[in-house]
Amino acid sequence: MRVEYESTLRDLTQHNLRSLMSKRVNQWHRIKLGLFCTLIGAGVWLGRSDQTIREGLPGAAVTGVLGGCVGLFIYSYLVRKSVAQQISARLGGEGPYRIAEEITPKGITCRMGAQQTQADWSAIEQIVELPRGVELRKKDGGTILVRRRGFTSEHQVMEFVELARQYLRAAEV
Repeated sequence: MRVEYESTLRDLTQHNLRSLMSKRVNQWHRIKLGLFCTLIGAGVWLGRSDQTIREGLPGAAVTGVLGGCVGLFIYSYLVRKSVAQQISARLGGEGPYRIAEEITPKGITCRMGAQQTQADWSAIEQIVELPRGVELRKKDGGTILVRRRGFTSEHQVMEFVELARQYLRAAEV
C-alpha cells in the first residue's frame, strides 16, 4: 500500500525533533544542560559581593531556575535550527516536499525527493495510530510518521494500520 502527500520543512523538523528527543540519551543531555545552566546561575548570584550566603540562597534558586530555563530554550532553538538546516540541505530547498511511503511484506520505503530510505519489519517495534498520522516506532528509537493527510479516508488509515501490523506479525515469526 502506498501513501503520498506533501510536507513542509516545519513538519519534517518537528517530527525529527520528536524522534531525537524521545531517545533517552538526548533526554539525559537536556537534563545535564539544564543542571549546568542552573549551577552557573546559582554561582553568579552567590558570587555577588554584596550578598551573604544566607541572603543569597533564595535569589540563587530563582536565578538558577531561570538560567536553566534559558539554557534549555537556547539549546532547543539551536537544535531545531540545525535539524532544519540538515533537512533543507539533504532535500534541496525549503519545501514543500513530496513524500511517498509504501509498505510491503519486506518493510517500509520512504521517498522524499531524490532521497529514499528503507526499514525492514524486523527493525520496527510498534505501530501507533496518532492524531497526526500513523507512527512506526523503530527498535533503535527512531520513528517513521505517515501523515493522515496522505490518506483519502479514515477507512484507508485503518487498512494501512492493519496491513502494517499484519506484516509486522509475519516478520516476528
